[in-house]
Amino acid sequence: MTSRARQDAWFKHMNQLRNHMKGCRDCKGAIAAFSVHRMCLTGSRLVVSAAAEFDAVLEVKKKYPVNGTDMVHACPDIAAHGPAAALYAQPLSVIGIQDGLF
Repeated sequence: MTSRARQDAWFKHMNQLRNHMKGCRDCKGAIAAFSVHRMCLTGSRLVVSAAAEFDAVLEVKKKYPVNGTDMVHACPDIAAHGPAAALYAQPLSVIGIQDGLF
């Protein structure tokens, strides 16, 4: 599966988790108490699914070529966006270089 498809799947799982957490009283209480043991079964399954998809995204990102190849980020200094930016930033493949816009 491509990185973009993996990120979309992770985003879908995160949206499902967020929607569930907004409506489920047990999960709201578990978040407030910072206790995973109080979460409902559906909430627990959504957390595990989101974690599995995020792990898959990280595995794909580890396979990207290192610097000096044709993979780049849209921002030259990805670290300026915080430590989590490197985890979700989408690398792009360079297929050509152009001097001007038109």
